[in-house]
Amino acid sequence: GVNFGAGMTGGFAYVYDPKRRLKKRFNAELIDLHSFNSPELATHVTYLQQVLSEFVAETGSEWGQYLLDNFGMASSQFVLVKPKASNIDTLLTVSVQEQVA
Repeated sequence: GVNFGAGMTGGFAYVYDPKRRLKKRFNAELIDLHSFNSPELATHVTYLQQVLSEFVAETGSEWGQYLLDNFGMASSQFVLVKPKASNIDTLLTVSVQEQVA
């Protein structure tokens, strides 16, 4: 779409964007984009790899396995999308707490 993130008030998303098209299709008033090449996202890179591993184990997804097999290259093509009001340092803490509850 052309308004990705409209209405996003919580949570976050990892978007695989190898062609770098998301920058032209997101709602800049409401959300921020963060490159996975950023050192501040090291814990998110690890978390994404864990989520992909669980997904592949549960579904047998060939695409998911491809991303895991090529994770060094593939991870650099992901973008973290978060609401402007959210703190990047606490996104995973909040997410893990919600999963436990």
